[in-house]
Amino acid sequence: MKTHLFLLLLLILSGNLLAQPSEGGKEIGNGGDVVVCKDSNDLITSVELLDFYEARTLRNVHHDLGSNDLSIDEKIQIAINRLHPFSLQLAEKFQTNANKFMSEASFLPNITLTDIPDSLHLIIPNGCTVEQIIIQKEPIYPEDFRYIINKDLWDILDKDNKAGLILHEIIYQDSISRAQTNSTQTRYFNAILTSAQFEKFNNKRVAQLFKNVGIQEINLSFPDLGLNNITFNSNEISFYDDGNIKNWVVQSDAVYHFNLHGIVYDLNYKKNESVFFHPNGMLQVVRWSQPNTIYFPDYKVLCDKCEIKMFSNGMPQEISGIARLEGKINWGNNVADLITLYPKYNCTYSKPIIFYSNGSLKQGCFKGSQSFLYGNNETLITPEISCSQFYFNGNLETISADSTEDYDRNRDLFDITFQGQRVKAFILDFYENGNLQMLILRDKGNITLNDGQDITVSAATRITFYLNGNFSWIEIGKTYINIQDKKTFIDHAIAFFESGHIQSVYLNENITLKNIYGEMVKYKKDYKIYFTDNGLVEKAEKNK
Repeated sequence: MKTHLFLLLLLILSGNLLAQPSEGGKEIGNGGDVVVCKDSNDLITSVELLDFYEARTLRNVHHDLGSNDLSIDEKIQIAINRLHPFSLQLAEKFQTNANKFMSEASFLPNITLTDIPDSLHLIIPNGCTVEQIIIQKEPIYPEDFRYIINKDLWDILDKDNKAGLILHEIIYQDSISRAQTNSTQTRYFNAILTSAQFEKFNNKRVAQLFKNVGIQEINLSFPDLGLNNITFNSNEISFYDDGNIKNWVVQSDAVYHFNLHGIVYDLNYKKNESVFFHPNGMLQVVRWSQPNTIYFPDYKVLCDKCEIKMFSNGMPQEISGIARLEGKINWGNNVADLITLYPKYNCTYSKPIIFYSNGSLKQGCFKGSQSFLYGNNETLITPEISCSQFYFNGNLETISADSTEDYDRNRDLFDITFQGQRVKAFILDFYENGNLQMLILRDKGNITLNDGQDITVSAATRITFYLNGNFSWIEIGKTYINIQDKKTFIDHAIAFFESGHIQSVYLNENITLKNIYGEMVKYKKDYKIYFTDNGLVEKAEKNK
């Protein structure tokens, strides 16, 4: 009884083992197919590689492997040469396997090869069949061939189809190594590679092709940028519609060559770092981790460890990190010395150097005294360290002397022309036309108002201006001013109309003034008085 149970169990196990399917076709192999058409007498009229038939009928892609007088090897070489610029490694692998194909193939007549259902084809022409012409199988024994070929069908193929079949098998061999279980991607890749259409592909189209057929590594070149034969992952690269690169993820730490204004620079990129490009192919950001000098048409950047954001025209948009800029900037023929790091309050602060798209300076900190023009060709002289912002037209927008750790209020000031005299100021703002918008004077002194009268202002007085150059606001201590021909004691500030007439004052004494109704009214100390443009009191309110 036990013997019978043992034999039954052995039989069941044997049946299960025999019923196991081959994994990925490894026991049987992987096949290449042809479309075989016959006449009414069952005689073969044509044999065509399935790859070519599908490409022609489904995608309007036609193979082109040169003239009929070329050999099979020469036709294979044409296809591999098309691949060479985009994947040197893959092209060399295909060439090696193509060179030894014949020595690894056995051509057998009068046979029918076992059909391997890995083609997943969609159509065949009426009166035709898809037949196995070749089986590829990893050799097990020393005497084994890698390829078993139906010689009867092989002999009917023309040289284009024979070359295409060999290419199919060496492409499929590579695909199997990437765990592909059918030949659909191989047939598509083979059809494109053997067509002249491939020669018209731009970088974007080639990357899409590689991604579609499961090939990750791709070599692309961008000659205009000096980037040649760079290895990309086809899954981690994107393009603009015209085929120019948009961004890519660096595959490994490497140094790449970047062409900027005719000079080639070495850029260090780290693995997994994303690199972004403008639509015209210009890099959006370049980084240097080692000291370097970067040259632009009118100036140079001395980079210790810096990052430069670029406009699409190859001019800098923003320079940050540890860097200096030397050369001519938009505000004249002065040679600037711009810095990204400067001392402030016993610390080191970072402020990027920023440009407009036309190349003019937008923001920067200067090392060394500079001379600027403003207003009606009046001159402003800066202290040793100052930070400025500029308008698009190159005129100053604002400028300040940032306090250094050894700040000296007598040294770190601006020297400007104000009302015909040279004075010292802390901070200055300007309108786009070059006129002063705001300044803070260092010293106590006299100011001539628009109506010609002089007033005394205290130290650190803040003054603002209208676009036309007239006063807008003057901060004061306590001073006297003529209002309706009366000497009036005021404090805090004076506001002005754009015409130059006084708009409001803060009273520091009681005074009688004429209002808009023609009445003489006594206004008390600590009231703010508002005037019309012709000098009459419009209203008064308690100073808060």
